[in-house]
Amino acid sequence: MIIKKEYPKLAAKTTFLYVGYYMNNLATFPFMKLFATPATSGTYLWLQPISPSTVIPSAGDASYNVGIFVRASLSQPEKTLGKYVRVVVDTPTHTEVLKYWSEATGKKSAFMQVEARDWNALYGAGGEELYLNLKAFEENPRWASDNDPLTGQDLGIEGELLGSKEALIKSKDGLV
Repeated sequence: MIIKKEYPKLAAKTTFLYVGYYMNNLATFPFMKLFATPATSGTYLWLQPISPSTVIPSAGDASYNVGIFVRASLSQPEKTLGKYVRVVVDTPTHTEVLKYWSEATGKKSAFMQVEARDWNALYGAGGEELYLNLKAFEENPRWASDNDPLTGQDLGIEGELLGSKEALIKSKDGLV
C-alpha cells in the first residue's frame, strides 16, 4: 500500500478498513437485485458472473455495521492505529445468500451464472467494475485476511453486529 510505503508517519496514525460486501446491495443496487421473469413460475433469478460456491466476505448490514467498527476503532486507538480492521461479519456463499433472500422474502430463488462478457454487455462499465470486485472474491477468498486485520471479536463488538441474514431480513421490502 502506498501510504504504508511512502508515508510511514501517516500510516502509523491511520486505521485502514477492509469493508466486505454490502448485503444491502441486494435491495438497493440494480445490478445485484434478483428479478422475476414470466417463464420462471414465480422464481426470482440472481444473475451473477461468478460461481454460486464463491464465498462472499460480507459486511452484513453495512449501513449499521460500518459505524460500529469505526466507533470501536476510534475508541481503541492503542489497538487500531497503523492496523487494518476487517469489516466482515460472516462469509456466506452465493448459494447461502439465496437461501437467506428466500427466507426474508418468502419467494423462491435461483442462481444463474452468466459469462463475464454477457454480464458486462448487460450492465456496462458499472457492471464491469462490479464483476471485477466479485471476481476478486472468487480468486482470493481470503482477501479480507490480508495484512493480519483486526476483527469484530478483537474489538469486542461481535455481539453488536448484524449478519447477512439479518441484513436481508431488515431490507426485505426492497428485495422484490
